Amino acid sequence: MRRPQLQALTGLRFFAAAHVVVYHYGRRLGWHEGPWSRVLDHGFAGVTLFFVLSGFILIYSHGAGERSGSTREFWVARFARIYPVYLLGLLLALPALVFPPGAPARVPDAVVLAASPLLLQAWVPRLAGEWNGPAWSLSAEAFFYALFPVLAFGILRLRRRGALLSAAAAWGVSLGLVTAYVLIQPDGAVRPGMPTAAAPWLGYLRYHPVARLPEFVLGMAVGRLYLLRAGDPLSRRDRRLSDVAATLALLASLAIVASPVALPFPMVHGGLLGPLFALAFYALARANGLGLLSRLLGSGLVVRLGEASYALYILHVPVHGLLERGLASVGWHPTPVFFFAIYLATALAASTVVYSTFELPARRRLRAWLGGSHGRDLARGTPAEVADSQAAA
Repeated sequence: MRRPQLQALTGLRFFAAAHVVVYHYGRRLGWHEGPWSRVLDHGFAGVTLFFVLSGFILIYSHGAGERSGSTREFWVARFARIYPVYLLGLLLALPALVFPPGAPARVPDAVVLAASPLLLQAWVPRLAGEWNGPAWSLSAEAFFYALFPVLAFGILRLRRRGALLSAAAAWGVSLGLVTAYVLIQPDGAVRPGMPTAAAPWLGYLRYHPVARLPEFVLGMAVGRLYLLRAGDPLSRRDRRLSDVAATLALLASLAIVASPVALPFPMVHGGLLGPLFALAFYALARANGLGLLSRLLGSGLVVRLGEASYALYILHVPVHGLLERGLASVGWHPTPVFFFAIYLATALAASTVVYSTFELPARRRLRAWLGGSHGRDLARGTPAEVADSQAAA
């Protein structure tokens, strides 16, 4: 029996992806210093949210008590889920790689051309942002997916105490890595936006799949905690309280990054906020559509945007470059605010169109092609696609 889709978590993905978009390009508007500017300047924390959410959703979708298929079927499903849009993002970003803005045409590094299509760029941090920058996180996700069957075998056998200890240990490893970095300072003083070449050790913490794995494991462990209680009857009051807990957890994460007392940048970039995100996912799942936040995130429009959030995340950088070049080619140079408004509308429209006309059909065809009889059933639409389509990439 397939588990119901957690609509609020799908909707939350949209806001996390939009935060990343504004972080990358909204800062060019020159907003004034203040709490909201500090929140927008920490859009990179959205990657932690995606990693934790991915672990949570995959454990939820493949939990004990339901047919989840073979390991091969899992890997086929994940490849079909992420690769078509990932490859589209690389193709759309190729002009900027060959013809960088304000510079002569160049022959791209052969290692970059080889590593990115193979989802290997995060293993060499200096390559992570060389093609389609945000796509580095898919290189880490591919590593997580490779390990997931083994990790899930252990985590799905944990009881409550073991799952709690696993979550704490995963967060401890993640936080321990960045704390050691802050204390030792192997790269000297660092700041947001610093190039990887100027801070190579920080590059490993930011991009390397092994360094980011604890965030995924944290999500898996908390997902197991949720599965252990998923069958408990909950009163409307308990569901509303869960919604309040999720709201407070997300507000606490915003308060941390909005505080005028700035935490060391590497700590926020790492797994510092992971437990708050995991608590929010757990509580939203238990709220099950009851409560202000759960209803907002689970509303029809927000869920549809959440379903297209992967395309938004992967395509927002190449869309920006193509739009900028396109407007310049016709001699139109709108003000920064007007350009950003046009860009945001274009990116949202492109992501929703790509999701419905390219991502879903390509996913089904790949699963039919690679997945044997089970994949052919999915291509015909029976049974419905597995709930792991929620997993944030």
